[in-house]
Amino acid sequence: MMLLVTIDFTGKREIERLRNQLEARFHAKVNVSQCEFDSHAFLDLNRNQYNSSAIIKRLEDNIPTTASKVLAVTGLDLYIPILTFVFGEARLNGRCAVVSSCRLDSRFYGLPGNPALLQERLLKEAVHELGHTYGLLHCPDPECVMKSSTYVEEIDFKSSRFCGKCSESLV
Repeated sequence: MMLLVTIDFTGKREIERLRNQLEARFHAKVNVSQCEFDSHAFLDLNRNQYNSSAIIKRLEDNIPTTASKVLAVTGLDLYIPILTFVFGEARLNGRCAVVSSCRLDSRFYGLPGNPALLQERLLKEAVHELGHTYGLLHCPDPECVMKSSTYVEEIDFKSSRFCGKCSESLV
C-alpha cells in the first residue's frame, strides 16, 4: 500500500485525481491522509522556503508499517541547501518522497491558473520522485518522466511515463 499525505495542501480534487493516477500507474492501492505535524518547523525564515530534506526525515520517522511508500504533497515552496528551489525530493531506494505544487502552478509565474496543466505537472513530479524511491536515477531520455527538470518548462516537455529502460528497471 502506498500512502499519499498532504502537508498544507488544500487541493482535494487534485489529490483525488493524483491518487487515482498513481494507483493506475503503480498498480498499488493508494490511501490518502493529512500529515499531523507542523510544517513551520521546516521553514527557513531567510529564504521563506521549506527544507524538503527535513520534511522527508520527519516522514521517515513516522512512516506507518503498512505503507510501502509515502508521498507527501504540499503547496509549500521547497528547497535543499545547495539549490534555489526543488519541485520535489526523494530518498533513493527509500520509502519517502515529497513534491510541491508551488512552482508547478502557473500562477507562481504571474500567469493565469491552469488546473489541467497543474494536475499534469503534479503527476509527472509525483511519478518522478516515486521513481527515485524505487531506485531509478535521472534518465537521459528527453521524454522519460525520470529526466531531470530544472525549470518548470522542462517538466512540460517530458512524458508522465517511464521510458523502456526505466520501466525494465522497475520490474
